Order: sequence, then structure tokens, then C-alpha cells
Amino acid sequence: YAVANQKIFKSDTRGIAWYPVDSITGFKGLLSVNSYNSDFVYAINDSLFISSNGGSSFDYVSDINLKQMVFRDESNIIARSGMKVFTSADKGYTWNLSDSLPDEINIIESDPDNRNIFAGTRKGLYKSTSSGSNFFMYNNSFTPSKWINGIVKDSGSTFCYVVTEEAVYKCWNSYVVNIDIESENLRDYVLFQNYPNPFNPVTNLEFGI
Repeated sequence: YAVANQKIFKSDTRGIAWYPVDSITGFKGLLSVNSYNSDFVYAINDSLFISSNGGSSFDYVSDINLKQMVFRDESNIIARSGMKVFTSADKGYTWNLSDSLPDEINIIESDPDNRNIFAGTRKGLYKSTSSGSNFFMYNNSFTPSKWINGIVKDSGSTFCYVVTEEAVYKCWNSYVVNIDIESENLRDYVLFQNYPNPFNPVTNLEFGI
């Protein structure tokens, strides 16, 4: 499939010959093919159109403005838009907001072995262990740039590859550094009596701030 001159084209000859399929007026967006059922083709523009017949015709679905789709199986799809992650369980006909991240998402990737989803942002790699909800910062140790624009997770591997503006990394565990924490002036503190008494080999001190 290809997009040119605001039209959608299809080739059945591995790109040797092309012919136009159903036209979506003014379409300048992206095409995504369901990797588990190639009859389903998704035209992603300011709106979402779906073809269930290999691109011969497209039906308008909604005004949702998606940027990328990842297929977990024939029916379950993960998608991103801005800082938001959406999920669909019916081949893309209805969508639910799954989570919102603090930064715009550049790329998402699904782990084929489990429910994990990875999301790359300008500040590092986020991870969800619950099919796209409850994301947390997983690794931001990439240097000199944390801006992630590529993620690959292969079946059976215990790591994923992460691509930033500067390098490619092999990421196999969580490593978080230098998290920005909003500063606040200390208002009060208290230091409690140590126990047992200081003449023992070991003593404990409790404090509160």
C-alpha cells in the first residue's frame, strides 16, 4: 500500500505495478495493515477509516487522531496519540483511553511474550505491564540523548533494543536516574530519641521531615 496525490494505491506484485483503491478525499495520512489479518487496512489521518476487504473500500470510523498502531493479535490493538495511549479490542472500531504519560510519545512497541507495552519519549523509556495502562519510567539512563524514536522487542528475548537520536542500546533492565522532583522548602522536622542507648554497639535514630 502507498499514498500519493491524496489517493491510496495497492500493489499485488511486490511493488512492480500499482493501482488506485478506494479514495478518501484529501487523504495525506498513514496506512497500517493488520499483521494478523491483511484484509483489515487502517487509514489514519485526522480521522480513522477502516477497510475490511483489503483496501477496496474504506469506512469512516471516528475522529480519533492516532499516530501509530501496534497489533497484539487480530482484534487487540494499541495506539498512541500525543501523550495518550489508546486500546481497542474489536479490530479498531471502538477505542478506550488506556493511559496518559507526562511526555509526548514518539514510539510504542508490544512485547510478543506477555502484556508488556513500551513507550519511547524525549525523556526515556516507559513501560506498562498491564496491556497499556499504568505506565512507569523504566529506563532513562541513555546518554548523550534520551530522545527515543525506535523500540524493538523480539519474541523470546529478555531485552529490547532502543534507538535514540545518538545511538542504539540493548536494554534488559530498569535503570532510572535524575528524576526531576519539584522543590519545596522544608517547613518542619523532628529528631527522636535514639534506641537502645548509645553505649550499645548499634543504635537507631528516627526522624521526620
